[in-house]
Amino acid sequence: MANVTENRINTTISAADMATIETALLTIKMVLATYTLPLTDAERISLATLKVDNLVFAEDALVQSTVVADLLPPALSSITINLANDIAIFKQLDKLEKTFIEQFTTRIKDTKRVAGNESYTAALTIFKIIEALHESGVQGATGAYNVLKERFKEQGGGNAGGVQPNP
Repeated sequence: MANVTENRINTTISAADMATIETALLTIKMVLATYTLPLTDAERISLATLKVDNLVFAEDALVQSTVVADLLPPALSSITINLANDIAIFKQLDKLEKTFIEQFTTRIKDTKRVAGNESYTAALTIFKIIEALHESGVQGATGAYNVLKERFKEQGGGNAGGVQPNP
């Protein structure tokens, strides 16, 4: 069990800051809604992804389409325009994802993991103390013990002994 007295995070987000964050994220969501599309699960599976090699190929195709523009039928000019726009928005969204969203997500997940680990470690400590009180026959401990022991009923043994923290 981790050291229960070590507490790397001991705070909550204030209501005002939470409202500010939610408003900012809602604004971002609304602005991005203009430029993004939802996909079905089937579309996510069937559509090609643009990895580095394919992006280089798409950029080369765009360049070459301008080199030979006078050889291409005029009807294909819209394909070149669409290709340029698709590459541009792909790069813009990729920058947002890698520069901001992945960093935010990682930081949030890391902090949740620390808070979850600390919560579970503290809860196990409290459970072990209540379990000891119950086993010692201290009046009033049995009710709390019975509530908390439910977490471990499927694991056999009836107590937290040997249970590894895994929030």
